[in-house]
Amino acid sequence: MLAELALSFSENENTELIKKYATRALAIFGENEIVRQAINRRPIVCKGVRILCMAVSYTHLRAHE
Repeated sequence: MLAELALSFSENENTELIKKYATRALAIFGENEIVRQAINRRPIVCKGVRILCMAVSYTHLRAHE
């Protein structure tokens, strides 16, 4: 459903906003190819790396020493 919204043709200002939010949601989910198609960019030829991280406080790190 998100992919259909992101790849749809924008008819007016409301559908443009829906397309924008659908594309943003797909980017968060890591659907890079669909996002690329939605924003009309060239294909990515090299393989990417996904980096996931979570901020941890200094106090939390000290508790595990």
